[in-house]
Amino acid sequence: MQLNKLTQEEIHKLAAPIWNSLILASNAKDYPRFSNNFSTEMLKHATRENINDQWENSPVLTSLKTEPEFMGCLKNKERIRVLWKQKSSVIDDELLGHLELIIEDGQVKVDGAQII
Repeated sequence: MQLNKLTQEEIHKLAAPIWNSLILASNAKDYPRFSNNFSTEMLKHATRENINDQWENSPVLTSLKTEPEFMGCLKNKERIRVLWKQKSSVIDDELLGHLELIIEDGQVKVDGAQII
């Protein structure tokens, strides 16, 4: 599969369950489920200790609402960046969710995930 050949609609259908799984795992502080689809490189940086520190120091990351709004994506040769309007139950602000997907060993993997 070439991610950059997919339509916006196909990318949305592919990315939504991945993003929703990240939200649920983050809210539950469930690192094994949170990191389940991470790429090899992502696993090197998003260690259990690193992620646990983020969860402890940022209540927003463990109170994400489960109805993000798909905003679109940016396509590059080797990855796609999917953007979401994300909300949290602890603040009224709108947040930007950023999900990077790649193909690794024939599977779609998360190579970046961020809430800004």
